[in-house]
Amino acid sequence: MSGRLALLLLAAACTGTPAGPGGDSGVGDDGGATDTAGGPDGGGDSGGDTGGGPDLQVDVLIIGAGPAGLSAAWEASRAGASVLVVDREDAPGGAGYYARHLIAAGTRYQVDQGIHDTPDQMLLEWSGFTGGGDPEDPWVQKLAFESAPTLDWLIDELGDQFEVLLNDTGAGPTMRLHSVGYGELGPVAPLVDAVGDLVWTRTEATALRVDPAEPDRVAGAFVQDLQTGETLEIAATTTVVATGGFARDPDRVLAVRPELAGLSLVFEAALSSDGGGHPLLEGLGVPLENLEHHGVYVHSLADPRPGMEGEAVIMDHLEASVIVDADGQRVASESGIFSFTLVDALLAAPGRRLWAVMSEPEYDLTRPMPFGTMVGVGDPSAELTRDDLEAAGVVQREPDVESAAAAVGIDPTGLRATLERYEDFVATGIDLDFGKDASFLRPVIGNRLVVMELSPGSAKSFGGAWLDTQARVLDVNGRPIPGLYAAGEVAGMLGTSAVGGGFEGSVMACYLTGRTAGRDAAAEALGTDAP
Repeated sequence: MSGRLALLLLAAACTGTPAGPGGDSGVGDDGGATDTAGGPDGGGDSGGDTGGGPDLQVDVLIIGAGPAGLSAAWEASRAGASVLVVDREDAPGGAGYYARHLIAAGTRYQVDQGIHDTPDQMLLEWSGFTGGGDPEDPWVQKLAFESAPTLDWLIDELGDQFEVLLNDTGAGPTMRLHSVGYGELGPVAPLVDAVGDLVWTRTEATALRVDPAEPDRVAGAFVQDLQTGETLEIAATTTVVATGGFARDPDRVLAVRPELAGLSLVFEAALSSDGGGHPLLEGLGVPLENLEHHGVYVHSLADPRPGMEGEAVIMDHLEASVIVDADGQRVASESGIFSFTLVDALLAAPGRRLWAVMSEPEYDLTRPMPFGTMVGVGDPSAELTRDDLEAAGVVQREPDVESAAAAVGIDPTGLRATLERYEDFVATGIDLDFGKDASFLRPVIGNRLVVMELSPGSAKSFGGAWLDTQARVLDVNGRPIPGLYAAGEVAGMLGTSAVGGGFEGSVMACYLTGRTAGRDAAAEALGTDAP
């Protein structure tokens, strides 16, 4: 008998409620479970030892314990469903601990700061800041009108804390990016507190389970205990896949964005964002759409520390820099440094290289943020300083324009002309070339200069499974697959190509689709109407 199954049976004998390794799992009993249609290898052996039948029966099985999966668990459990969440990581929460900027329109925080915004205003701007997204799409409409209530849910019901409003062109020209935390933690922390006892960590779903009585219906999954190697068969009336994106799978990234080949790509995503859950859907023939709109930033340096190869160092305050190519020509508004559009300028640049140039006083205000350390690569107590970046040669401080150009191979004549023109914009407060926000127009010439090469950062998946408005996964014919739901980044944030090239604050979509999937999966499992 497997160790995990023994825990379930022991808990059932003592309390009548099955339990996972961390105590009470909240899952229901094993009544009425159907037989398996085949284990992970298709041979019919689930790896359990209950005579070929499932090891556990629940109403709703959720695969993935990030913001989307935990939101689904919160809704499904409150609807009265028995719920189990499995996640291969050591702890639940996923990217939710550092993804703290949420897009929302028409919030009380905007009103408090005199910012006029409404869902209709967000929809009016949607196509512009997403690069062609469709504001008429039902999921986009849902995001616009339910983003403020979802923010209120996080803050008023769960106990998160609003921190500050941010102006980010990736969320439109209106200030609607809300920074939310929970003490020093991200907004997912209260969800972990609320439903963490429903989660089995270090447990990986290896295949979706098909109901033998209804071959088109997904009825749970086969999971492996990563500590013992044991396999269990979990039968579920409905299943929600919420496994995240594929930003850390360079092969998949390059397959959908082949134009990035040859660039020094760095990672700006959770360690679990390797597309590990995509094969679960692909194994059923689920089409994955809009994958070419994988979000890539250009606001980072390559982490120079041993053992941190491929990790990003995000540099804040780069809005005050001037971004140039090898000819010394400015390429875009630096106000958009945190949008996904700068990668197009990188791809069009001579030699496909870009540098940020800024004055020494402005550079000294920057704060290097090693992304790998944030997500668990390396020692989180090991601070990376500006001095470290300079010692590694990633950043150059130079006395004048010509020295800065020579240090990195930029054309000095072109750079001089660009910076002198830029100084005119600083003086007038109007950027005639790219319309940069005047608050970021800072003098460059007249001080020592700092120059650093920018690396493209693989960040977010805006393509994945297609969903209907109940978060049910659609097949190749656009029909819902019975019993199967999805949420979050594995569904391209909103389960539709209407996201266009992507948007900032997209973790809001993970909470939103997660709650939708949880409510509707529970309603189907219990035979009730979704609220």
